[in-house]
Amino acid sequence: MNVDRAKQIISSPSEIEVLYFGKPVWIESINSANQTAWVHPNDEPSHDMEVPVSDLQEH
Repeated sequence: MNVDRAKQIISSPSEIEVLYFGKPVWIESINSANQTAWVHPNDEPSHDMEVPVSDLQEH
């Protein structure tokens, strides 16, 4: 995925499924300068992690 698409997903009124290595995640925010995203697994909302946007896949 690229940064622009990740930003579109965040601002979308629809829920769009995003995967991080096959696991569904929720995108919290995007760091355009670093090309990273803060995400948390859907089943672990308190487990935030910073990951490369390129590792995210729209499902």
